[in-house]
Amino acid sequence: MMKQQWIQSKIKSMVVACAAIAIVAGSVRAATIQTADEKTISATISGYENGKLILQPKESDATTKLPLADITLISYTWQERVAATPNTTSSATRPKSLRWQVEFGGTDRLTATLVAWNETGVCLASDTLVGEFVIPADQLRSIWTTTDNLVKKAKEISITARGQDIAYVSKDGEVKAVAGFATGCDGEFLNFKYDGQDHGIKLDRLVGLVLAQREIPAEREMYETFMLSTPGEMISGRITGMDKDAFHVTVLGGGDVKKNIAVPIAKIDKIAVKNGRLVWLGDLKPALVQEVPYLDYMMSYRVNQSLTGGPLKMQDTFVDRGIAVHSKCFLTYDLSGAFEKLRMTVGFQQPEGKMGRAALRVLGDEKVLWEDLDAKGDGKSVPLDLNIQGVKMLRLEADYGKDQDVGDRVIWGDARLTKPAK
Repeated sequence: MMKQQWIQSKIKSMVVACAAIAIVAGSVRAATIQTADEKTISATISGYENGKLILQPKESDATTKLPLADITLISYTWQERVAATPNTTSSATRPKSLRWQVEFGGTDRLTATLVAWNETGVCLASDTLVGEFVIPADQLRSIWTTTDNLVKKAKEISITARGQDIAYVSKDGEVKAVAGFATGCDGEFLNFKYDGQDHGIKLDRLVGLVLAQREIPAEREMYETFMLSTPGEMISGRITGMDKDAFHVTVLGGGDVKKNIAVPIAKIDKIAVKNGRLVWLGDLKPALVQEVPYLDYMMSYRVNQSLTGGPLKMQDTFVDRGIAVHSKCFLTYDLSGAFEKLRMTVGFQQPEGKMGRAALRVLGDEKVLWEDLDAKGDGKSVPLDLNIQGVKMLRLEADYGKDQDVGDRVIWGDARLTKPAK
């Protein structure tokens, strides 16, 4: 009962805060919209209704509706960046200096105040967003103080936790790491159990807390990630509505609590639609991975980075997203016949792959959709637009070429799948 009362009190405070949005007049909310069919639309977004955005295209008085699922990315442009009213909810009850870089869910990251935390959930308040919101406790990945020099010292400490949480605590300008189990906050203290006993760590001495790695199930349904104007900040959820000042969003997280917030439009740089009609192949987990070591050293495939952790640079282009592999590597994906198109650009990582020669194939249900049995690292990258309608199992093959595996660093660049339009 106490847990439910705590949750309900936080929901009530969220509703009150969401009603208090104020944006300075005079902003221009022009947006560039990229679609799953690789079209670009310039328009003003004026509303949201039944899963569709209401658009007013540039130089037109007419409005049109575009399903959110047909969109891949919305980029806002501004003639004048304006600010939302700062979130002051519960400010009288928390020290303003205790602000944290909070990481939660899959990739979400915010600068926020830790309002409350128990075994049920974590309540956060952010100046960027409007309203406190609750995330399940098992969604929290880490919190770090905003004092950069202490964080740097903490991250230089090597410690083996073996399934435990790690608390980094400061004293006299130095930082100590302690392994144990975080159970929540009580006033100005972090409840932390170590050496078999319960301890309280003062929050003003806490440099950071890294929670034991928990596997967060991948989202299968469509959702949106809001990339905010504060560098590095983002939050994911599902749009439930929109007014002239903000998107209304249910934060991802699961459980019975509806974590509704308002994301001020003035604070948004981009909105990425995930699991709509367009799905990035790298976001899917392969059903089967077949890899052979390179000179007895396994160079496993990497997503959205090169095999050495750098950017994806091909012969004549850079790509932000893609799958980097080294021969011999076969990746098989279970598509269950849900997609109609596979588009990507295939090439070799530069300069490491300049001497590469590999046999490359794309197969759908064991049928060759495309192949280049003598692809060369000093040639041009190749754009592909393949029909995969009805394909259940998709396989990308990077096999040995005529020079064995020397330099065979292949990039399946910007590999993306498109579902049929409804």
